[in-house]
Amino acid sequence: MGSPIVTIIVPVFNSATTINRCVSSVKRQTIKNWELLLVDNGSSDNSYELISEFAKEDDRIRALRELKSGVSSARNTALNFARGQYICFVDSDDEVENDYLEYLLKDPKTDLTVCGYFVDTETTDGKKINSQMFISEKLQWDKKVTNSLLIPVFEKGFMHLCCNKLFRRDIIENNHIRFQYYPVNEDYLFTLTFLQYANSVSILDKALYHWIRVEGNATGVKSIPDNLLDIYNSSHLQCRAFFNDDKIADRIAYFSYEMIIYKYYEAIEKGRISKQEAYNKLDEFTHNYLVKDAYKSYKPTSKGERLLYGLMKMGLYKTHYFISQKILK
Repeated sequence: MGSPIVTIIVPVFNSATTINRCVSSVKRQTIKNWELLLVDNGSSDNSYELISEFAKEDDRIRALRELKSGVSSARNTALNFARGQYICFVDSDDEVENDYLEYLLKDPKTDLTVCGYFVDTETTDGKKINSQMFISEKLQWDKKVTNSLLIPVFEKGFMHLCCNKLFRRDIIENNHIRFQYYPVNEDYLFTLTFLQYANSVSILDKALYHWIRVEGNATGVKSIPDNLLDIYNSSHLQCRAFFNDDKIADRIAYFSYEMIIYKYYEAIEKGRISKQEAYNKLDEFTHNYLVKDAYKSYKPTSKGERLLYGLMKMGLYKTHYFISQKILK
């Protein structure tokens, strides 16, 4: 078998109930010249046995195994084995459209191609409840034009994921780009690092990736890392470096900081953290200079948004939590 044009990387952790659907969607691709690297990351179920069977059935598939050490480690391990000209990432509980690779490869000269995605909500037994589509306007960027052309794509969150993208592997390898060992935001930091070296970006106005969420299950990690603010400060600073304009980056970062606040509130609701612990951590926001700059950059519009924004900006999180629960519910 010759070198594949694309390497698809899938981290696998206790994914026995979802991995078949994920792999099947890859095998249905209209582009056939791919390799699929499935990296078991210390599963306690029979995930490794399943992916080993997939590898026996199709020589384009390889099953790798390592000790449990997180999604970043699994992706980095796969990058060390990748042979494709391009890299894309898929999560083991998601799936892709049949023409996912075909559209991402429309312009093979582009360093980074970004597509839209669906957020599919399902019941615990796999029945689809609803599906929301998120797409951006089609555009082409290269270093001959201003980076500000990409502002809308950043503000809508399309650059914060890694699974809706196709990366040139030579840029990754030549610049030693790897995922940082963070439990959150690692994909955004990877993309921001890649953009430092990319000469061109293509944004497709087509949704090709299915981000699947189970009704009632919280998204993201089950616990909030102590260095959460540091992690998001890091991406904030990298965003400043990319745009070379603090105000633009600050406005983009505002939405991430706001999301973190609601993640703490979600953790309170799920009983994963006490209210006092959450308020103590959020108090760091009040004194963090990057968060302050992000708040200054944003201009709320509606009356309700202005109220919540003002409470956040002043660090009145107990009041903000109480009122936000009333407004958002």
